[in-house]
Amino acid sequence: MEKTKIYSPSQVLAGGVFAGPIAASYMVTKNFDSLGRSKEARLSVFYGAILSLILLSCGPFVVRIFPLGVSKIIIPLVSGVVGRQIVEQYQISKAALAASGEYETQSGWLVAGVIVLSALFTVLLVFVSVFALIQLGVRF
Repeated sequence: MEKTKIYSPSQVLAGGVFAGPIAASYMVTKNFDSLGRSKEARLSVFYGAILSLILLSCGPFVVRIFPLGVSKIIIPLVSGVVGRQIVEQYQISKAALAASGEYETQSGWLVAGVIVLSALFTVLLVFVSVFALIQLGVRF
């Protein structure tokens, strides 16, 4: 019998920290799909998109509130921690994953690919968002 592949809490944390809310949302959604919980998968797409838009829209303003070094890590860190907590509480914990013969973690290469693609998409989305805000007259 083939094991169900899911993203571990640590993989979701890494995705969120290195690529932001889009990677974390994608991984959480894929986990719900893999676990056969399609309703939760649809909800995670919806809430993930809203969280991503909110966090990415706040990005230019976070720089004003926090020192430059802190502002660069705040949004990815929040994304990663929230994603990890969702996996731990609503999907499968790290201990349960290790003890289970039914599940296995996704490959590190797949996680790296998701991180790279999500980071590129996030950069594109940030540029578009900043451009739109500038066009609306928002000053940074």
